[in-house]
Amino acid sequence: MSIPSGGNDPGSSSKGTIDECGTTVGPLTRLQRWIGEHPLRFTLHTGLSAGGWREAARLTLHTVLPGTEADRVAFDPMTNRPPELRMSPRWLSRMRERAYQGSRAG
Repeated sequence: MSIPSGGNDPGSSSKGTIDECGTTVGPLTRLQRWIGEHPLRFTLHTGLSAGGWREAARLTLHTVLPGTEADRVAFDPMTNRPPELRMSPRWLSRMRERAYQGSRAG
């Protein structure tokens, strides 16, 4: 995905991009506007034990949270998953757990 950044256009500065109203806007504002006009759609699949994939969910990103809220958003799939969900393969699950432990520690 490419979100227009205005990097080389004349209305661009180091502090942001100048919009059609002459207001300087930063990257978060540009992202909020872009997503508002072009929602992102994802299809999530799960692997079947017999092989192959099955559609499990559809996710649409239509709103970007303001900076103060977005800064607090966090999700750790290793500690926030249903107890009956087993991550596979096991070696990758162990590697992911160590990576998320490091991330939690800072």
